[in-house]
Amino acid sequence: MSGTFAAFKSDVDRERNGLWLDYGDAGEFLVARAGGANKAYEKALARITKPHRRALEAEAIDSDKAFDLMKQAFAETIVLDWKGITDAEGNEVPYSKEKCLWLFRELDDLFQAIREDAHKATLYRASLREEAAGN
Repeated sequence: MSGTFAAFKSDVDRERNGLWLDYGDAGEFLVARAGGANKAYEKALARITKPHRRALEAEAIDSDKAFDLMKQAFAETIVLDWKGITDAEGNEVPYSKEKCLWLFRELDDLFQAIREDAHKATLYRASLREEAAGN
């Protein structure tokens, strides 16, 4: 694949099922795309924000609350697994959606880093999978 298609064709499987992103000492996260073919994210975000829709539309919702709603959607549908995640005392934390939300609430900068990467369409390109396979 080359040219325009190589530059913009998404890997639907990667968008939905994630790819492993290494954050060094912070651990590795299996991260699905926030958007694209990952319709689960859009559905979760719509469901989670529905009770707050009027406040969101009127821009009358507290920014911390809006941010927390996004963290909930990411914990449910974007971070699908992890490796090497530890708590403040260095104890390994097994993956769960609930633990993911807890981690995001404790570590805003980690959430921001994952959020940025989950929105990077270039990470989910079909051409990257072909390159990794040696094609």
